Amino acid sequence: MKLIQLVITLILLSVVMSVQAKMPKHTYACHVQTVDNELGIAFMQADQKPKAELEAIGRDAYVARDRTQKTASVVECVRVPGNSLSNPIAQQLLESIPR
Repeated sequence: MKLIQLVITLILLSVVMSVQAKMPKHTYACHVQTVDNELGIAFMQADQKPKAELEAIGRDAYVARDRTQKTASVVECVRVPGNSLSNPIAQQLLESIPR
């Protein structure tokens, strides 16, 4: 019985470690245009900025603190925390979204 528990524990531990190893390193806030042509903010997990920009297309983006729409195109992505979007209105929207 103890051997089975040990084997199950080791298997679960290896699964958890492999999932953690594959998690992207950074969070990006992307200033986007939505399908309804509204300014939005999409949060993406990625290892590099180009991947965040590519993966933001079609994802939900905040157009208000509590309302989302699908992303049509990406204007700019910045790594957060620590960086700001160049558009002041997009930056203000980013700051209004609880994280």
